Amino acid sequence: MAGIPWADSYLGQLRALAGDRTLLFIGARGVIRDHGGRILLIKRADNGFWAMPGGAMELGESIGQCAIRETFEETGLAATEATPFALYTGPDYTYTNVFGDRYQLFLVAFLLTEWTGELLPDRRRPRTPRSSTPNAGRSRCPARRWRAWPTSRRMNAPEAWCSSRATGWPARPSTRR
Repeated sequence: MAGIPWADSYLGQLRALAGDRTLLFIGARGVIRDHGGRILLIKRADNGFWAMPGGAMELGESIGQCAIRETFEETGLAATEATPFALYTGPDYTYTNVFGDRYQLFLVAFLLTEWTGELLPDRRRPRTPRSSTPNAGRSRCPARRWRAWPTSRRMNAPEAWCSSRATGWPARPSTRR
């Protein structure tokens, strides 16, 4: 599935205006489970990490619509129900991506249910280095896999769902007692 080109996206246009300043990244992640309880992950082409499908919200859509759209673009699965279950926000969620762009994240994770469609086949492409072309090397999903979710208590905690080990996003410092 092809989304809009990076340069035409709201975040791409904002990045062009702001230069190298830290930007707020407002986005969503979608969690889809199969009948066996496995969670669908995508392998990101920009950094090689396995992640939940997701991305930046565009003007004119809700955050729930963002999760549904991004998941469809990256997997081919169309969800009709989106239930929020976690927020990832604050200065601890500031990161620099592989292109050198710095963002402070405001992410909402959604459980996506009532989905239809066929999982897109793997697309194995070499990563394109960033160049003068604004969309070069931007998010593509060369692989999609259903993964059994670990059963340890730590990994069942929602805040672990966006850990740096699983997705490439910064991990939140532990606040557990």
